[in-house]
Amino acid sequence: MRPDLWATLLGSARPQGSRDAMTTNARLKKNIRARMARTGESYTSARAKLKASSAAASGLLHITNGDSAAGSLREALSTYVLPWRDVLNVGPVPALPAAQLRLARARFLAERYGQTVSAVGAELRDRDRTLLGHRGRYMLWFDADLYDQLQLIQILAALRLNGIAAGSIRLINPGEMIGRAHFGGLGELPPAELAELVSDAVTLVSGTLELAARAWSAFRAPDPSGLVAIAGTADAQLRFLGEAFVRLLQEYPSLSDGLSLTERRALLAVAGGAKTAGAAFKWVWARERRPFIGDIQFLDTLGDLAAGPEPLLKLVPPASRPAVSTEVALTGAGRRVLKSSDRYAGKDRWIGGVHLAPGSPSWRYDDRLETLVATQ
Repeated sequence: MRPDLWATLLGSARPQGSRDAMTTNARLKKNIRARMARTGESYTSARAKLKASSAAASGLLHITNGDSAAGSLREALSTYVLPWRDVLNVGPVPALPAAQLRLARARFLAERYGQTVSAVGAELRDRDRTLLGHRGRYMLWFDADLYDQLQLIQILAALRLNGIAAGSIRLINPGEMIGRAHFGGLGELPPAELAELVSDAVTLVSGTLELAARAWSAFRAPDPSGLVAIAGTADAQLRFLGEAFVRLLQEYPSLSDGLSLTERRALLAVAGGAKTAGAAFKWVWARERRPFIGDIQFLDTLGDLAAGPEPLLKLVPPASRPAVSTEVALTGAGRRVLKSSDRYAGKDRWIGGVHLAPGSPSWRYDDRLETLVATQ
């Protein structure tokens, strides 16, 4: 399971016990307190920004998909790591200039995860400033799943737009690990194993940045037909991008029953015997080739399926976002939709730059042709 997206940044690497390490740590704490007195920032914020400045001075900025992997990387490499916190496969990601896009994401994320728009917006702004203000090389650590691939192309498109040469960017992007049958991502690896992956990093070429920019534009476009071309792409460096976009297409409502693949699997989990939201999540997680949905996102999905004039699920006790212990059961409508004798009307939602609104002309996923089709 992915941790809460807006968890407090984990601490830097633990000192190794030497006098030099102790001295450096004491000096860092002194500098942190001085910055706090000067700026009014919290200890965590002041520490993160000082570490970012230190990383910039060293010439190499490490970036990864969130706090879990970032914490392990800090311990493995004893350096600052920028965590990229945004669940881009959920909510609006329209084709807007950077500042307006940050605001759109901040509004969505703040409402979805119980934060303030100003706090989320400030974090996104600081994140982008750290990325684009760096003057040196980049090391990107991302997984093969849709969640990570969307973050990866966002970063690469931004770097390309700001004139960063491909040769300044290296990528670590494992899709599998020996001895791990269902590899969930970098966040599950201990620091020692992460450190060993450095030798697997590849230096990017300009064509890779161009592909990332095309994919990012296709994802944010109000017409999703460009997603199909990216889904069919095979690239030696962005090896998992095509596969991730195939999974993205499957999140569109199906032409047959109106369900996304995640929604259908959620119902199948309950039909198959899952009695609680947590049990349903485990069932769905085990069937994803590249797990991309976190527990919070999945619980939101269950809440949506239990809402509306004709809910497909019953939750006990009722909740817009159930707990893992919440009991779940199919309704009559849920059973009919699973049998394809009825069609799910869906909910008002966004996929990238596409706004899907029930009752409006829209896009559906054709399971037989494995492509998107426009509907009226």
